[in-house]
Amino acid sequence: MQRYFIIVLACFWVSMAFATESAFSLTPKYPIKESLVSFTNEGQVIKGILTVPEGKAKPWPAVVLFHGFTDNKHELPVIGTKEGLYDMAARIFAGQGFAVLRIDFRGSGESEGRWEDTCNSGQVSDGLATMQYLSTIADIDQERIAVLGFSQGGLVAACAAGRYPKIKSAILWSPVTYPPLSGVTVFGKEIVEKGLQDRNAVLSITLPWGAQLQLKGMYFQDLFSIDPLAEITQYHGALLVIVGLKDTIVTPQPMAGAAYLIYHSGQESLITLDADHAFNCFINTESVDKLLYWSLNWLEKTLE
Repeated sequence: MQRYFIIVLACFWVSMAFATESAFSLTPKYPIKESLVSFTNEGQVIKGILTVPEGKAKPWPAVVLFHGFTDNKHELPVIGTKEGLYDMAARIFAGQGFAVLRIDFRGSGESEGRWEDTCNSGQVSDGLATMQYLSTIADIDQERIAVLGFSQGGLVAACAAGRYPKIKSAILWSPVTYPPLSGVTVFGKEIVEKGLQDRNAVLSITLPWGAQLQLKGMYFQDLFSIDPLAEITQYHGALLVIVGLKDTIVTPQPMAGAAYLIYHSGQESLITLDADHAFNCFINTESVDKLLYWSLNWLEKTLE
């Protein structure tokens, strides 16, 4: 309990300590090059983008990005720009010397598979397959690897960190902490209960923000199969968690984010921003700028 209060007090101090230098205004150290990549998991093709810093001595440190629920390898659009959040992150990180691999989970984006078959366990499987694919790239420094995940992708990143021993650093943005609770928050108790009754039933769902989709009952049953806090106990590398204090999806904050630090042992930090679940990317770029700045700072501190 004492450690919990220390974490919460520290996170408020860090949230006020944002340096004057901006991630958006950083001058790239290296030109970047992007290439399309693909590999298979469980007989289905996963597609992604590899962004690398040209001119930097090889092998490169690398960071793998896992996208959130219903999103893809570009992530949410950032207001006032022509980029998605992960497009922006890849450009900024690679420009400072990191190779960046981002993928579409099966059933999302350009990868094979059906969306209605999505579940946390399947995405964790894709995440581990991505790490295995990264190990085959000769230009990557296999001793300097990080994972980064947003929302449901944060759950995947936490599981990958706990299960893949070569991960040295992890960054979680608004990560799902208690999957069943987030399921009830997002879908409602009635939908979750329907899903639990029949694994193969296809449910038509309208999300709180108006998006419509279909999911099989197995998604809801699987909410009880993956515990990211249990997974993070197996990871002893560096851990950064960044959350928005106005998050109504993974809530309440900052306690939900602080839970990861309670269960993790090793170098760690919790940063809070005055922002919503998506770091206000639909409203302005101020919190996104801080998000990217602190994440880049963490990568430089833990991988370089």
